[in-house]
Amino acid sequence: MGKFYDVAIVGGGIVGAAHALHAAEAGLRVALFERHARPVGATIRNFGMVWPIGQPADRMELVMRSRATWLRMARATGMWIREEGSLHVAYHQDEWRVLQEFADGANERGYDVTLYTPRQCMERSPGLNPEGLIGGLYSSTELNVDPRQALPLVHRYLGEQLQVDLYYSSAISSIDHPRLSDGKRVWEASQIIVASGADLSTLYPDWHSDERLIQSKLQMMRTVPQGLDYRLGTNLAGGLTLLHYDAFAKCPGIDELRERMAAERPEYLGNGIHVMVSATSDNALTIGDSHEYGRDFPPFNSARINELILDYLTTFFREPKIRIAETWNGVYTKTTDGSMYWTGSPDPGVLLVNGLGGAGMTLSFGVAGQIIDDLLR
Repeated sequence: MGKFYDVAIVGGGIVGAAHALHAAEAGLRVALFERHARPVGATIRNFGMVWPIGQPADRMELVMRSRATWLRMARATGMWIREEGSLHVAYHQDEWRVLQEFADGANERGYDVTLYTPRQCMERSPGLNPEGLIGGLYSSTELNVDPRQALPLVHRYLGEQLQVDLYYSSAISSIDHPRLSDGKRVWEASQIIVASGADLSTLYPDWHSDERLIQSKLQMMRTVPQGLDYRLGTNLAGGLTLLHYDAFAKCPGIDELRERMAAERPEYLGNGIHVMVSATSDNALTIGDSHEYGRDFPPFNSARINELILDYLTTFFREPKIRIAETWNGVYTKTTDGSMYWTGSPDPGVLLVNGLGGAGMTLSFGVAGQIIDDLLR
């Protein structure tokens, strides 16, 4: 029989790691189980953006708690982090109208945004395409970490500073509370949290087949490093992004924008494409992404989807070295009913947490803090 823990967490992605952090900081004995030798799932395959601007206003308190935790983790671990915010740019009047509508009263709703002139946009991000630029919406709250660096550093902090027991290459295949096992070893825990991400079939498949959960496959790219002197400026988002995030859904002009995009760019809407750019710790650029919804996706990437992403990128971004070094896909699980996340409790002492979607980096520390707080009450 293995060790006994107050909390055992299955899944070493950002959702699981965030629960481990808050549980350990509350003084609990914590174990974190990761099926691979290191995390290789959705957490390391994203932009690394912490993106409050995309979340509805009623989530802002929790989102800002998550943001504060990222800043705290950066100070504690030395991870690379940028605090330059985000810039949504408009090249059509319908895009500019949505940005203006969103900005009206946004600061009273918990955002920190400013409408920018074309000149201010160019000063903030000199790589923008100046032709046809109408203006932009700058938000100060967005962060950027390098996801391939950040999660391993959080894990190291958990193990070295908080004495969390990290079990790698340990695929938990059965749970019979308080016991959990990888088929060779058995551990016990008062509370078991399953944060299995895209793996919905190993543990509690009947629960994870809930119609409120769906999966999304996305395609992304990364350029070669742009050089030590290069400056992206803020994280950038084009007009298509206004159709993707819930924060803009109630703007009166969003339907007109969607209708134009459907007429002009049906392939983009059909493939769930919106285009954003962020930088990495070595000044490479991460570019994406697309969204295909369903379950059990084929492993193959579409060259056409990558072509569409890069073509749209050139409408608002001009850089001399858009030379792609890597392409990949990732799969995450999201809710179908607009909920921030999904939970299930198949047995007393077992909690399933999933469905954070593409906002895992943005929400996980806040959601996990809330869940651990509730468990301790």
